[in-house]
Amino acid sequence: MHLNVVLNYDLSVDEVVDLQCDEGFLQFKADETKTVLLAADVIRHDGGAVTSAVRRTMTSDLIPALGGNQLEVRQTEAGAEPELSPGTRHGTFALEITGAPVRISGSMTVRAADAGAVLEYAGDVVASVPLFAATVETAVGQAITQVLVDEEALARQWLASRS
Repeated sequence: MHLNVVLNYDLSVDEVVDLQCDEGFLQFKADETKTVLLAADVIRHDGGAVTSAVRRTMTSDLIPALGGNQLEVRQTEAGAEPELSPGTRHGTFALEITGAPVRISGSMTVRAADAGAVLEYAGDVVASVPLFAATVETAVGQAITQVLVDEEALARQWLASRS
């Protein structure tokens, strides 16, 4: 299943990148979504590239098709250094659910927009479950899309609380 999620922010491109890697924001997202942040490792490289690796647990009611009580999610994002032309950042992402036969990976782009910046995730949900792959991919894809849309609203809430 292909996944395409577009999020809009009233921030600059660099501020969106910083937000996605802010450990305070990562903890805020975990607290507000009733997940447990196990680890958040952010590495800023020379030249402006950044890598974040986040591990958290969540209840399986978000994706009932996967069963169990708890899911451990590992999300890695790697953003390249700023482009020569300002206003765009490219990167990749991967999301795995430990013990589940599904993986999501693809590209992410942050680009300037009229009223701030747009963060776009484009990728594929791939399940390796004989006979039920399409069902699992759809369930996981819909859940991850909703999580990302919710994170856009959480970003606004978190930024407002810091003003």
